[in-house]
Amino acid sequence: MMLWGTLLAIGLTVVLSFLFGPYGGIIVLAVLFGFVFSNYYSNKRIERDVQLIKQKLGVIEESTEEKLPDPQTPAN
Repeated sequence: MMLWGTLLAIGLTVVLSFLFGPYGGIIVLAVLFGFVFSNYYSNKRIERDVQLIKQKLGVIEESTEEKLPDPQTPAN
C-alpha cells in the first residue's frame, strides 16, 4: 500500500509539474501537507480513544494516567 502511495505521489508531481509548471510542485506540497495533518489528527484521536478504553478496563499504565483527564469531570 505504501508503494502505491509513493508511486502515485511521484506521478502526480510529474503530471502537475508539466501542467502547471513551477506551481505544480507547490500544489503537491499543499495537498501533501493536508494529508499529513489529517493523518496526524486521526492518529491522535485514535490514541486518545484507546487510552480512554484502557482506563475504563483498568489496564492503564501509571505513566500515561497523569496525561488523561478524568471523564467524569467537565472540562473548563
